[in-house]
Amino acid sequence: MRVQSTVPVVLTAFACLLLTACGGGGGGGAGAPGGGVVTPAAPVTPTPPATLTATSGEYTRSWSLAAIHAIDAFDRPATGAGITVAVIDSGIDLSQPELTGRISPLSTDVLAGRNMPDRGSEHGSRVATVIAAGFNGMGSLGVAYEATILSIRADDSAGACPSDGCAFGDRELVAAIDYAIANGARIINLSMGAATPDNAAFEAALLRAVTAGLVVTASAGNDGTANPDWPARYATDPRYLGAVMAVGASERTGAMASYSSRAGVAAAGYIVAPGDDIVTGCKSSGCWVVSGTSFSSPIVAGSLALLLQAFPMISGRDAVDILFRSATDKGDPGVDAVWGRGFLDLAAAFQPLGPLSVPTSSGASFSPTVSPGTRLGAAFGDSLRQGGGLTTFGRDDYRRPYKVDLASAFASGPGGLIGAAAPPIRSTAVSFAGPGASRLSLQAQAAAFTDTGVPDWMLTLTDARPPSSALIVADLGRLSLTAWRGEGAAPAPGGAGRDAFRALAAPDETLGAAWRLGGGWSVSAEQGSARRLDILALQEVEASRYAAASASFQTRGFAATVTAGALDEPLGPLGSQIASGSVFALPAQTRFSALSVTANARDGLTLRGDAAVGRTQVGQGLVGTSGALSSQWRLGAYGDCRLLGLACDGFALELEQPLRVERGAFTALLADLPGDWRDPTTFSIRRFSASPSGRELDLRLSLDRDFAGWGLMRLRTVAGFDAGHQAGRKPSVGAALDWRRSF
Repeated sequence: MRVQSTVPVVLTAFACLLLTACGGGGGGGAGAPGGGVVTPAAPVTPTPPATLTATSGEYTRSWSLAAIHAIDAFDRPATGAGITVAVIDSGIDLSQPELTGRISPLSTDVLAGRNMPDRGSEHGSRVATVIAAGFNGMGSLGVAYEATILSIRADDSAGACPSDGCAFGDRELVAAIDYAIANGARIINLSMGAATPDNAAFEAALLRAVTAGLVVTASAGNDGTANPDWPARYATDPRYLGAVMAVGASERTGAMASYSSRAGVAAAGYIVAPGDDIVTGCKSSGCWVVSGTSFSSPIVAGSLALLLQAFPMISGRDAVDILFRSATDKGDPGVDAVWGRGFLDLAAAFQPLGPLSVPTSSGASFSPTVSPGTRLGAAFGDSLRQGGGLTTFGRDDYRRPYKVDLASAFASGPGGLIGAAAPPIRSTAVSFAGPGASRLSLQAQAAAFTDTGVPDWMLTLTDARPPSSALIVADLGRLSLTAWRGEGAAPAPGGAGRDAFRALAAPDETLGAAWRLGGGWSVSAEQGSARRLDILALQEVEASRYAAASASFQTRGFAATVTAGALDEPLGPLGSQIASGSVFALPAQTRFSALSVTANARDGLTLRGDAAVGRTQVGQGLVGTSGALSSQWRLGAYGDCRLLGLACDGFALELEQPLRVERGAFTALLADLPGDWRDPTTFSIRRFSASPSGRELDLRLSLDRDFAGWGLMRLRTVAGFDAGHQAGRKPSVGAALDWRRSF
């Protein structure tokens, strides 16, 4: 025999329904069937709010909705529309205004010969209102406020329930369960319990229900025991395939309600939901404020209805598992004997569970997550994020579809108006004269302080390793040979300087040769390469390699250099960092050319201009680009501070456009967002510009002052416009002061 024990409840005026204003309504018993203290309240005329928001109307009054983050489900939007919840209870008040339009015409009374579906007690009405009270301004809001209630009266009272509560015989409960199965219910709520198991007929009916795809929520009980009552304790019975949920109650504070039976032996099938001071059963005269696991159970039932309506592709057992997996862990870590699986959280339940699986046209799928440090080169700016060209969808562990913007996988390229100050270094150099005009020079540098306190693998990943380098130069008459190797340091400048593309390669070793032809002419060649940590491969891989040839002319007061070369980047174009084993891999090759001109305008003033252009080809993978044209240029003036009337020794004034993609397009073949979960997956080719929305311009001014034995002081200032090549960004300024001294 299942029972509903009496609990004190309070009828409170509509005007006091704000969260901070309403008093509690008793704490110790199960959901009240009709007894308890009633405080009359003056009738009021409620005004329904115009819209449903997190701070208006019924949502504000129903603290329980805020506690379970129901607004995240409502915003999807999920309302429970089309889902029938069977409330097997003491009947329902068919005139309850908050249930207008929510009550199935198939609602019934299963006790033979009684035929009184609406004459039991208020308990069933209050439970049903917790599930499906409409958004109508009466005072409370159901969790699934557009769900349909199939009320099945199953108590064995001759008329209305007695003051000490309704009783439910197994014969009537079996009839009620079978009626729910036959009349389209997806969920059954049982706000009742007893200390002993049900009979074999009830267990067989429960098995028929779960076999038919229904799921069941059952109140854990209100005696504060270590284990739930029956039938909630069936939650971990393997016969019922994980389709039964035992539900405990929490207080407003988030603590477990003192009266709520704990998870105990049913911990793996137990969840907690708000059960104290629940506003329900509102009429023009006021609302009931009730407490008990009788009212936490229907909150979970309504949550199941939201999931089943929002995600028609999932089963009832899927919905149960989603609520368990997404519950907020409380008490001891993991599943425990008090909180079971934790506290109900609809925000988490409506988020993907497990890694998303994005379909591809080949029939395979991939996860949209990427390894740490993945980024697209700064030259592309915000191009990937414009227009939603990389929007597709993925499915979680329950085949629920979610919108995916693949562009979000790529962090912005490295930036910063002012680089970090050069760390203290120790250096040594030695030179040997050989036969004829030959000379061999050796130079080495190392960080003055090498204990960074940061793991070596992290320094490798962030390129923040302490600098060290070694340079060998062999001068053999007109021929000069160089070999350089370094870590965390900029390479020694070659005979022709370095253009934007070779600087972008950030080599950690170079080989070069230069031949002086005479008459101010010289030719040179250089190759370099760099290795970086590949997170997926857990080892260093080649990140870039280049080869370039230059021709230079230099005379008194004038110098010019023309360079042509090729840059290979296995980890992605123009400084990108994408693991080679990733589905996003973009191995690229760039052919580039550069021009640099330097002229002495007058004594103490030098002018310089340089520019570089390149054309990049990317191997087509998930995303590709072809023929991307990029450019960089810089204009500078360098000289004596006396020309500016400043009290310093030297200045440098530069205006630069960092490397930027000027033309080109990305292409990708991606799955289209489905209009309906039943739609077949279709694919379309996306094509969008690889050029960013803006053009970054940086204006830099450096001032040097030599304090003789005290060292060199350098002030660096910069103003940046459209930083990161993103249009509309506010101008930014920065300054740094360096002091350098040799010891």
